[in-house]
Amino acid sequence: MTTKKSKESILFDERTFDHLVNCRDIDNLIIKGHLIIEHLIDEFIDNHSLLKADFKKYKIGFNLKIEIAKTLGLFIVNEDLYSSLILLNKLRNSIAHNLSLDEGIFNNFIQAVDPNSTLLQLYKKFGEISLTDDSDNQYSVSSNYFRFSLCIAHLYGRISEIGNFTLKELINIKIRKSRIDKDEKSKRRKNNNGL
Repeated sequence: MTTKKSKESILFDERTFDHLVNCRDIDNLIIKGHLIIEHLIDEFIDNHSLLKADFKKYKIGFNLKIEIAKTLGLFIVNEDLYSSLILLNKLRNSIAHNLSLDEGIFNNFIQAVDPNSTLLQLYKKFGEISLTDDSDNQYSVSSNYFRFSLCIAHLYGRISEIGNFTLKELINIKIRKSRIDKDEKSKRRKNNNGL
């Protein structure tokens, strides 16, 4: 089975990023980020399934879509992606059901997507970020706001990249990666025993 990209861009294009940066509050940003990732997961499932599913007809939730994507190989190469998506959904639900951002879940999400704080370093490098809206009004963006936007862009890129492979290709990548990991462990053991 070969994967086909939809006619809509599978890459995180400028228009998609504009949806995020034009949000003025973090709650709206999180909900839009969640929707962008959900649409991408829908596309992944559609491109990797023999039969197409009408998600709107059956109102399949985000967690079930993640599980379907899991059976189709989304997490074979990148198992950490699974926990990031679960946290994204918990974060979205904290806003949708409690009307407030859960800071703990937010921080866990950022940490899961950006464990080495690479995105935070990028923010610090640029300092205070000012954006211009469609009416040419400037506004500044907080570190959390900017990092969340970058995390969504990062997730989007990872899912898009994986979506370019067939299930068979993903399994082969996983097998090769496992062999490399096994060889490296064996070499380390030999080096440790030789000391």
